[in-house]
Amino acid sequence: MVVWPQLRQRIGSYWYPEAILGLLLVFLSVITLASALHKAPDPFVAARAGKGGGMMGWALSQLAFTYLGGLPSWALFISLLAGGLYLIYIYTPLRLLTLPGVSITWVEPEPAEQTSDTPAPTSPISSTPVIAEPQTLPSTPNRTRSTPAQRPASRKEKAKKKLRRVKRKPARKSQPASPSIGAQPSDRPLPPLSLLEASDEGDASHEQARIMAKIIEDTLASFDIPARVVQINVGPTVTQFGVQPGTYEKNGQTVRVRISKIVAVTDDLALALAASPVRIEAPVPGEAYIGIEVPNPEPTLVSLRGVLDDPIFKEIDSPLAIPLGRDVSGEAVAADLHKLPHLLIAGATGSGKSVAMNAIICGLLFNNPPERVKMVMVDPKRVEFPGYNGIPHLVAPVVTDPEEASGALSWLLVEMDERYRKFSEAGVRNIGGYNEKMPPEQQLPYIVMFVDELADLMMTSPEVIEAKLVRLAQMARATGIHLIIATQRPSVDVVTGLIKANFPARLAFAVSSQIDSRVILDEPGAEKLLGRGDGIFMAPDRPQLRRIQGCFVSDSEIEALVDWWKIQTPTQLHEPTAAQRPWTDMMEEEANEDDLFYLAVEALREKQSISASALQRMLNIGFPKAARLIEELQAEGVIGPEQDKRTGHPVLLER
Repeated sequence: MVVWPQLRQRIGSYWYPEAILGLLLVFLSVITLASALHKAPDPFVAARAGKGGGMMGWALSQLAFTYLGGLPSWALFISLLAGGLYLIYIYTPLRLLTLPGVSITWVEPEPAEQTSDTPAPTSPISSTPVIAEPQTLPSTPNRTRSTPAQRPASRKEKAKKKLRRVKRKPARKSQPASPSIGAQPSDRPLPPLSLLEASDEGDASHEQARIMAKIIEDTLASFDIPARVVQINVGPTVTQFGVQPGTYEKNGQTVRVRISKIVAVTDDLALALAASPVRIEAPVPGEAYIGIEVPNPEPTLVSLRGVLDDPIFKEIDSPLAIPLGRDVSGEAVAADLHKLPHLLIAGATGSGKSVAMNAIICGLLFNNPPERVKMVMVDPKRVEFPGYNGIPHLVAPVVTDPEEASGALSWLLVEMDERYRKFSEAGVRNIGGYNEKMPPEQQLPYIVMFVDELADLMMTSPEVIEAKLVRLAQMARATGIHLIIATQRPSVDVVTGLIKANFPARLAFAVSSQIDSRVILDEPGAEKLLGRGDGIFMAPDRPQLRRIQGCFVSDSEIEALVDWWKIQTPTQLHEPTAAQRPWTDMMEEEANEDDLFYLAVEALREKQSISASALQRMLNIGFPKAARLIEELQAEGVIGPEQDKRTGHPVLLER
C-alpha cells in the first residue's frame, strides 16, 4: 500500500485499499482454477503456450494439489475467490447495490490509540465523520438498531460523547411562569397509548451516508474549498452532514474558508449527490460546522405514539404539552403551549398542516380529562375536525360556518374578561394561582381554539376577525386561553403584521415561494422543504430555527381515540329548543345591533339633525345603546360631528 496515496487521488476518495487485496485474491484464484480445469497432455507445455492460467496458475495449482490434495485445494481456491469478491463488494461503490441474501456490515479500520499528550489528527483524509445514533423509541424496547459488529463499544461511546447534539433540559416543575393544574383530583381515566399503532423504526442508511459524505468533500475540493465532514445526523426525512470549513494559505497567512463560498455551491452539491432540494444551515447553532441537509431516499414515518412515549415529551410538566415530531438527529420535539403561548401553522396544500393539528389535538386528548382542557374547533373546510364531534372536551360542536367563527371569537373575548374579573376578586394573576386557591369543582379549565383555515375567515370580515384575534393573542395567555391557527396562504393580507407580532411561535411546512417563507418565518428556507410533514419550527425561547418531521396520526387512530372518549363519557343530546353553542345569543345580539343601525339610518333620512336622546325616543331603546349608535353613525359618515348641544349632530344623508 505504499503507492496508495498517489492512487487514491486518481480513483477517488470513496475506494479503499482493501479492494486491491480483493482484486489480488480473485486474480490468483481464477488463474489457479483455470489451470486445474484445463486438460492437456503436458500441462507445463500448455502453460508456456499461455493456455489455462499461464505459468503462475500452473505453479500454484501444482503446489496446492501436490501438498494439499485435490479436494482441499478446490475448497481453498473457491473460498479465496469468494472472499476476494466480498472485499471488492464492500470496499468499492458496488456496496450501494443491494444483493438478495447478502448481509453487508460496514468494516472500518481501527484508529491507533492516542494518549492524552498526542493531539487529535486534523487531516481531512484521516478523520472519519461521526454518525450520530438515532434515538431508540421506548415504545419498541425489544427492537434494537443493528450496529456495526467490527466497531468496539468504546469507540461508539467516545463518538457519542465527542459530537452529540445538545439535549433538551428538563422543565422545572416549580416555575411560576408555567402554571399547572395537573395536581387537581380527577377520577376520569385517560386513554391508553395502545389505541395508537406501534411505532415503526426505519433502518438508518449509515453506509450510504458515508458515501455521500465523501462525495461532499470531493465536490467542495473540486472548487478549491478545503472542508471535511465531522458529523453525520441521520434523521427520519433528511440527513444532516456537519461540514467544517478548512484553511488555506494566502499571502503567507493561514485563512479560513468563508461560509459564503460553501453556500454558493449549493446547486453543485445537489447535482453531485443526485438529490434535490439541498438545504444549508450556515452555521448550525451551537456547533462549529455548517449543516448540509440532504433528503433520504426512503423517509421514515414518525408516529405519534413514539413521540408521546419519548422522555423529552414526558419531561414537560404541563397539561398543555403538545407533540410536534422529530428533528434531523431523530430527537423528539415537543413544546409547552402555555409558554408559546399561541401557534401559527402555515404551508401549501398537502404539506402536512392538518395532520400536525390532528397530532396536537390527539396529544392533548391523551393527557387531559375534559375538566382540565376544553377545545373550540373551527373548520371552514368541513372535512378535518367534524370527526371530533361528541367528545366531552368540546365547548360546542365543531364550527363549520365562517360567519359563526366570529361569534366564537366574541365568546372567547367575553370569557377572557370574565376570567380576569374572577382573578381580580381572588387576588391572583393567572389561571395557575386561581386554581390553587379554588376547590376542584370551581377550578377553571384551559381553553384551546383550533382554526384550520384562517384565509376563509379573513375573507368574510377581515377587520373584525383580525381585531378579535389580536386582542385574544395579546391578553388571553394569563387566563388559560390559547390559539392554534393554520393557513395554506401565508400572504400579507391573511397573516398581517399584527397577527405575526402576537404569534411568536410558528411552524412552517413546504410553501410555494420564498416570499411566503419570509412572511411566515421572516427568512427563506421553507420553500426548500420536501412536503408530507417536513417543516421548520420557530420557538419563541430560542432564536434559531429547527427542522422537524411532523408526527403522523391516521384516521383510524383518531376514530379509535374519539370512540374511547365517547364510551367513557356519554354526552347528553341537546334539546331542540336549546342553543347548542354558548355564543348563539351573542350572535343574535350582534345581528340586532346591525338591524338597529339600518333602522336608524332610515329614520334619519327626513331629519336635519339628531341627538342621542332624540334617537333614543325614536327607536325606543336605552340611552347607552343610543349613544353607541350615534358614534357608529358618525364613524360611517351618516351624521357629522356635534356642532351645538341644542341641535345635536347634523344629518349628512341625501333626502
